[in-house]
Amino acid sequence: MKKARELSVLCDAEIAVIVFSQRGRLSEFSNHE
Repeated sequence: MKKARELSVLCDAEIAVIVFSQRGRLSEFSNHE
C-alpha cells in the first residue's frame, strides 16, 4: 500500500487498491477525499 500512496502523490492521481491475501484477508487503500 505504501507504493500506491507514493504513486498517488507523485502523479497527483486518485488511486484505489484492493488486495486479498491467500488467507482471505482484505487490505485496501484509497486516496479519494
